Amino acid sequence: MILEIFTYEFQPQIREMFHNGLLKSFSIDYMYNAVMAWSDGIEYKVVEFDKFFRLDNRFNTYELEVHTDKIVIDIKT
Repeated sequence: MILEIFTYEFQPQIREMFHNGLLKSFSIDYMYNAVMAWSDGIEYKVVEFDKFFRLDNRFNTYELEVHTDKIVIDIKT
């Protein structure tokens, strides 16, 4: 399954940080059910999935790509 999350869906503060190149080390955190990233030693929730579904790493892995206008997550089963 491939998920594309465009930057216009981010919260305004996160979108601004993303477009200014301030967010680094993107990954999925299963405890927070979110895509997380770091900036200046602080971890931020970039995208939360709680409204939509619950991620679980017991049955799948993922590949995450960061583009200039979106994040692409390829969930492997």
